[in-house]
Amino acid sequence: MAKETGHVSAERSEVDEGSKFTGQFANLFSRNSGAHEHVAQRQSAERKAGATQKQRARKAKRTVRLHFRTTPEISAQLDKLAAAYDCSRTLALDKVIERAFAQLEAANADGGHS
Repeated sequence: MAKETGHVSAERSEVDEGSKFTGQFANLFSRNSGAHEHVAQRQSAERKAGATQKQRARKAKRTVRLHFRTTPEISAQLDKLAAAYDCSRTLALDKVIERAFAQLEAANADGGHS
């Protein structure tokens, strides 16, 4: 049994050395090492530093894209509205939606459910 005990402890020491080496190797390339701290902040600061004054001052409003299908009749009405406002179909639809929301809010403020 003495040989088995010695053999087992030798295997354990090899495993311990292997796990120590693996841990050290992993730490060498881990994201938590000092060389990689605050990478996102550094990249953001570099991007801002490379921008012109006009680019830094620009605060664009993010738009959302909506896709939907309509009947040919509604499409034709939207084309007429765009021609009347002398704008694109997108801007005409935007105006229609804004007015519809305003009317719905006014109706709900009056207590109506229309």
